[in-house]
Amino acid sequence: MGLSDSKTPTPYCIYMYVRIEKEISKYGTMPEIKVKNPHLFSRIENLRLSDKYFVLIRGVRVVREEYMSDKVRNDFIKKYGSAQGYKKYSLQECQNIARKYKSRMEFKEKDTSMYDFSHRNYDMDEVCKHMIKKSPHNRTDNK
Repeated sequence: MGLSDSKTPTPYCIYMYVRIEKEISKYGTMPEIKVKNPHLFSRIENLRLSDKYFVLIRGVRVVREEYMSDKVRNDFIKKYGSAQGYKKYSLQECQNIARKYKSRMEFKEKDTSMYDFSHRNYDMDEVCKHMIKKSPHNRTDNK
């Protein structure tokens, strides 16, 4: 649609993409676009542009940071802590909380929400690098 046989974008196609990028810059997430601008939402879906303009974070399509306007980016960061990840806690904050525990199991049992957040957003080897890894070969079975 809008592309000739040689796959060279037509002037209309280029114009359309520029307009779409301009409109997308006003929003933070795909669900927000769906509610506030259904025409733009259907255009994005029909042209299969989701992967170009959005990144999937925790099940929500978020506008890629390079396409957000400054105002939208600042509002988004105030609300979620990061324009790319809804990260409420930095890696350092997760590590500080994990230091309270001696093992991953203890961390998971005593602070499940932080453990889950860390697991979803960061490499657990990095978050729990202070913890002693238990080797499966060091077990003693009483037989």
